[in-house]
Amino acid sequence: MNGEEKKAFQLIVANGALFMFGMSFMDPDIVLSGFVHRLTGSAIAVGVVSGIVKAGWFWPQVIVSNFIEHRPRKMPVYALSAVVRVTSLLLVALMLFLAGNPWQGYVFPAFLLLIACNVSFAGVAGIPFMDIVAKTVDNARYGILFGFRRFLGGILACGAGFVVRSMLSEGSGPAFPKDYALLFLFSAVLTALGCASFLLVKEPVETGPRERAPFARHMLRAPAILKHDLNYRRLFLIRMLASLSGMAAPFYVPFAIYKLGVGYETTGTFLSVGMGGVILGTVLWGYISYRHGSPTLFLIAGIAGLVPPSIALVTSMVAGLTSVPHEHLLVPYYFVFASATAAATGFGIAGSAYLLEIAPRQIRPTYIGFMNTLTFPFMFASVLAGFMIKLVSYELVFVVCLVAGALLIRAARKIEPAAVTGSRS
Repeated sequence: MNGEEKKAFQLIVANGALFMFGMSFMDPDIVLSGFVHRLTGSAIAVGVVSGIVKAGWFWPQVIVSNFIEHRPRKMPVYALSAVVRVTSLLLVALMLFLAGNPWQGYVFPAFLLLIACNVSFAGVAGIPFMDIVAKTVDNARYGILFGFRRFLGGILACGAGFVVRSMLSEGSGPAFPKDYALLFLFSAVLTALGCASFLLVKEPVETGPRERAPFARHMLRAPAILKHDLNYRRLFLIRMLASLSGMAAPFYVPFAIYKLGVGYETTGTFLSVGMGGVILGTVLWGYISYRHGSPTLFLIAGIAGLVPPSIALVTSMVAGLTSVPHEHLLVPYYFVFASATAAATGFGIAGSAYLLEIAPRQIRPTYIGFMNTLTFPFMFASVLAGFMIKLVSYELVFVVCLVAGALLIRAARKIEPAAVTGSRS
């Protein structure tokens, strides 16, 4: 790496680590699920919040890609989104600090609105972020780059787990909802630092006249891309199945509270264990991505994704059929969070690297934007899971996850390696 690329690599890693550290204080599958469960007591509400957090990053991207693809510099769009993201988190923290009674009618709707704003502008930032990464880092290093971001972020987030446990403990933390208000404040500060580090990356200015494609013509590219790029179609299938196989993720905490009788402060321990899965997984995933490529990583992450619903299902069966003390079942249940985050990390590294590898340079934002927007509806799989839990049981959701995971593994066996040239494109 030359000096400029090395600096960009380090800043992008710092951006990811700080952002992951900040987001761990409002992790949608662990921290937010506990918060919403405590606030509403509704599995459907838990699923809705998880769906909004995950889907918000995806839906704006087809619009943003058309808006910025022709622009020589994308960083100004990233900067604008950073301001909105940080402001929305600060407003959530302020609202929870000032809420005398958190069960008042306005708290949950206002929380949904602000969180939706935060994650939507994270989606706005996603296109310029990925494009700038592709312009500043050799494509042979994408797997290592995304692996380093998650590895360092996971180490920091492990510490966040202890903070979360302390904040949510009745003995040491402030009263609800001020405990969660502090967590959102921590998240806002760290998100601001992470965004600032990326803004220091020197973006290469693209030369040559380029015109913005009319939006109607821009939208017509999607069917053509899907028709002519087999690996693009296969990547979409994998991401769709990954969403379905992970639909139980936000319900592992409520399930532990309901089935094992744990307290909300245990959320912090779950978070630390989950981040441990990120750290250990990233070391392995980064090596596999670099040595064997994204298709192999998709396959192995798919196998790892079968572990969480399997453990949860067995835990439920043992708790219902035997007299084993529930505190004894909690020890193996920790592996639900370690394996779930490890699998998600594997999909994140493989998916980001592979999409950048197959995207043509001139229409890279379009390739990224369409893929993320096509995936958008499946981010609400957790809402479906919430209804399934309300109408049937947690166990049905776990079984559906196992079926989707088996189909994902089959699809991952068919995806082909992309050409890696070892140059920025």
